[in-house]
Amino acid sequence: MNRTRSKSIFAVLTLAIVFGLAAGGCFGPKNYTESDTGKTIETKVGKQFTISLRGNATTGFTWQMAKGTDSAVVKKVKDVYTAENSGGKVGVGGTHVWTFEGVKAGTTTINLQYKRTWEKQTPPANTLEYIIKVAK
Repeated sequence: MNRTRSKSIFAVLTLAIVFGLAAGGCFGPKNYTESDTGKTIETKVGKQFTISLRGNATTGFTWQMAKGTDSAVVKKVKDVYTAENSGGKVGVGGTHVWTFEGVKAGTTTINLQYKRTWEKQTPPANTLEYIIKVAK
């Protein structure tokens, strides 16, 4: 086998391995965004996934979990808001990221609301729902 052909075969095999690992989630949890609302997120027990939502905490609005998620099926592992690098500007937005993990097989929903915490009687500015299906 000539050297050029060996390099080509090696390159193809390397790409197949890399894409196979990426498809299998070996590079971290799968991330979902606002565009995934209403869709079913399928995961497995012990596997993590994230939901990332843009927001602007400087306006008083924050993303919050509404009641109703069955924590026996999926648990919240982490909840972090990170402001954008503003370059010294005030009032810039950021991203709110939740990390969840499948706990046991079943189905539940995660409901998130964009609202001001002190406005108890005011409806949320935005509401998102994710259907979570956890398999063994």
